[in-house]
Amino acid sequence: MPAPDDLADPVDPEALTRLDGVGRPGLVAQLITLFLETAPDTMEALHTAHARRDLDGVARAAHRLRSSASNFGAARLVDLTRQIERRAETDGATQFDTLIADAGAEFARVRQRLEEIKAARS
Repeated sequence: MPAPDDLADPVDPEALTRLDGVGRPGLVAQLITLFLETAPDTMEALHTAHARRDLDGVARAAHRLRSSASNFGAARLVDLTRQIERRAETDGATQFDTLIADAGAEFARVRQRLEEIKAARS
């Protein structure tokens, strides 16, 4: 997968607009807060499962992170975690070093952007 365009927003503004349109005041802020509170632990669980060669744990953590990231249209993070999850479930591959490193870097970009969005909405 190509490297991210550093100028591209790792979060899709249209995804946030759609969430705003659900009609629940504060929903976006709640989802951002939940992501910021739980996703770092999920990322850590992914690293831990990988280190233990626990393919089920890798797949579960990747799935959780993918599901959370999809709320915000974080397409690159969603794609990377989908690849990790599929490889863990179907290939039995245990070498995820590059994918997990890329997911970690993209996670950091998404987290930073969501922190900025949360601050701007406060």
